Order: sequence, then C-alpha cells, then structure tokens
Amino acid sequence: MKSQTTHTAKSRFGFKGADELTIVVAWSDEGSELEREGRIDIGEHHKWRPIIVGKAAVWLRRGKFDDFLKAQAHAEKEETRAANEPAWARGNVPRIWRVFTYPTSEKDPLGKARKEIVKLAEHERAR
Repeated sequence: MKSQTTHTAKSRFGFKGADELTIVVAWSDEGSELEREGRIDIGEHHKWRPIIVGKAAVWLRRGKFDDFLKAQAHAEKEETRAANEPAWARGNVPRIWRVFTYPTSEKDPLGKARKEIVKLAEHERAR
C-alpha cells in the first residue's frame, strides 16, 4: 500500500521515475501600500493599507522526491509556527507556506511561486 501511495504522490507533484525538479518553498507575508498621501505640512499622516506579499526561496535547484518531502515538512512546521503567533504579530494577512515544484528548465521559478502563493493567500482571505 505504501508504494502505491508514494507513486501517486510522486506523480501528483511532478516526479516521474528519477526526475529532478526545482523545489521552491513559498510563503505569504504582510506588506503595506500607500493608499492616500497625507499632508505633512499640516501634520496629516499618510494612510497605508495592508497587502499580501509573496516570498519564495529555492530549496534545491535539482531535487528528488525525498528532498520534496523534506521541504514540505519544513513548510508545515513554519505554517504551524506562524499560526501560533500572537494576533498582533500575525497581522491581517493569512500566513500560508507551500512547496512548489517546477521543471529545471523553468526560467523564473521564484516569480511563479510568489504569484501562486499570493493567489492562494487572497483566496484564503476572501473565505
């Protein structure tokens, strides 16, 4: 049963046989964007609004399925840690950690992962 489950998981995440893929860990974080400029000359402050910022790091440029599992364990641990932060530290943006795999020929795996994690966080915030 375990080999069947492992085979299904491998194909689900893009690993077939001894394929090597780029493994990227991505997470969402809170940033801010200027909503309205204040008038400093009369003491009016700028108005900021929170936005979702995607961050990503390459786990391995050429990783195998075992490396993917290690990256996934790390992402799960970090997501649990982020969920247990006090409310004042969490902010207004859902903290999501995910692992993405891309072919090693992908030109911009970090850019793609950042876009995907922002999309997931926006969907989570809308729920």
